[in-house]
Amino acid sequence: MKFNKRKLFLFSGALVTTVAAATGLAYVLANSKEEKKLTFKESSPIQKLYNLSMHHNLDYKYVPPTSMDLKFYNYKRDGIINKKASDIKNIDDIDEILEFKSNDLYQKYYVYGVEAFDEIGHLIIYLIDKKDWNGEEITDFSHINFENIQIDDFKQQKTPDIPVSIKREKEIDNSVGLKILNSDNEMTTGNARFVNYLSPDNESQYPTKWFLLSAGHLFFDQMDQEEFDLTLFHTNLEDKTVKAKVIQDGRDQWNFSAEVFKKFLPWEYRDKELHTYLDYAIIEINFETEEDAKKWTSTKPQNDIFSDSYRNNFSTFSGYFDLENGENVFKYIDTENKWLYLFDPVYFGLRINNSTQFFANDQIINSNGTYYVDLSTSIMPSGTKFKQGSSGVVEKINSIPNIKIAFNEKSGLWMPTKIVEEFEFFKDVFSSKISENAGIYLMSNFKYDIFNHNEKLNQSKSFDKIFETLYPNKTLGFKIQKNSN
Repeated sequence: MKFNKRKLFLFSGALVTTVAAATGLAYVLANSKEEKKLTFKESSPIQKLYNLSMHHNLDYKYVPPTSMDLKFYNYKRDGIINKKASDIKNIDDIDEILEFKSNDLYQKYYVYGVEAFDEIGHLIIYLIDKKDWNGEEITDFSHINFENIQIDDFKQQKTPDIPVSIKREKEIDNSVGLKILNSDNEMTTGNARFVNYLSPDNESQYPTKWFLLSAGHLFFDQMDQEEFDLTLFHTNLEDKTVKAKVIQDGRDQWNFSAEVFKKFLPWEYRDKELHTYLDYAIIEINFETEEDAKKWTSTKPQNDIFSDSYRNNFSTFSGYFDLENGENVFKYIDTENKWLYLFDPVYFGLRINNSTQFFANDQIINSNGTYYVDLSTSIMPSGTKFKQGSSGVVEKINSIPNIKIAFNEKSGLWMPTKIVEEFEFFKDVFSSKISENAGIYLMSNFKYDIFNHNEKLNQSKSFDKIFETLYPNKTLGFKIQKNSN
C-alpha cells in the first residue's frame, strides 16, 4: 500500500497574543507617595533562591498563571543581556535586574525561587504572598498560589547534545528503534515501545509474541501486508530482524462520516469520499526464541506502561535514530533540556493544541484513491530536537501512554492514546472551526481509546477487542486499565 501526503492550504491565520491582567493587584500607582524605594533583599528571609521545575517536570500538575503585568514593575535590560537566565541565583541578582514600581508590592511579596530556560533566554521569577510563607523550603505546592514575573532577553546558550558516538549501557525498558524498508526500497526509521505481550501457556516460558505501539505514518506501506520484515536496533545490541504484522491502525478509527470537512477542501476534492484517520499503529512481533525476546523486551512491572507504578523516562537519557549522521545508535539528550519536549515558549506551559493535524497542517492523506482526514489531536511541545526518526517514541503523560509524532526537525506532537475527558475543551475548538452544530456533531463522535472498548465511544476498533478476536481464551501479560468513562 502506498500513502502520499498532499498538503492542502485551506486556512490562514495570524498570531494572536493575549495579555492577561494580573489578578489581586489593585494598586493605584499614580497616587503613590514619594518614598524611598525598597528592595527585595531588605525583607527577604533567604539569600539563595530556590531552583524550581514547575515547567520542566512533566508529572507536576501546577501551572503558574500568566506573568504579572509589566505596568507593575521595571526590568533592567542592561543587566540582563550579558547574563544567562541560570545566572540568577540569589536575591541580590533579582535586585540587579528587577524593581517594583510601588513599595506596596515589596511589602506584599517575597521572591521564593526561579526557573531558567537558557536555550531561549527566558526566566520565571516566582513570588509568594508574605502571609503564606514562613521562610522555610516548601515541599507541598498543592495549596500554594504563586505570582510570577517572566523575563526574556537573557543571553541564550545552546547546550550541545552528548556525541552520538558515545555508547552507554542502557537497561532494556521496552523502547526500541526501528528500520523499515518501504515500497520504494527506501529505509524508513523511527521508534516504538513494546507495550504488551501474549502470555505463554506455560508460565515458566518467556513470551515471544509481543505488541509494539508506534506512530502510524511509519507503517503506511505495511498496513495491509500479511507479514513484513522489521529491523530492531538498540544502543548495546546488534540489529535484529523479526517478522511483523500491523494488527491495528488508525484508519477509520471512528464510526462516523468525515463529510463535514468537505467544505474546507479545494473544489476538485469536494466530490471525494472522506475517511477518518488517527496516527498510530500496533504491530505484532514474533521472536524466534525466548533468548532473542529476553534481549529486546522486559516483563518487569516497572516497564509496564499501563501500571500506576510506572514512571516516565523524561528525567533520564532518551534516544532515537540519528538521521543526520545515519548512526544506528540512540542519540542521547541532556536531561537538563528535557523541557524541549514539554515547554511552549509562546504560552509558557504545557497545553493541548487547539487544533488537529488536518487544521494545523492543512493535510489529508491519499491512500490509493481513498482520502483520510488526520484527526490526531495532540499535546504540543515547541523547539523539539527530535528529527523525523523520533516518531513513534512512547511515554506516559498524564497517566496514559502518548505517542511522539514528528513530521520535521522543528515541530513535534505527543498524541494521547485516548481522548475522553477533554470533550468540552475540544467541542469549542471544532465548533469555531466548522460551525456550532457541526462542531457538536463531530465532538459527539470524536472520543477514542485505542486500547479499550467502550460502549460510550463511537470508535470502530480497540486493542482489547482485536486481541480477543485473534487469540480467544488467551491473556495479555500487562493488564490494561479499563476506562470508566
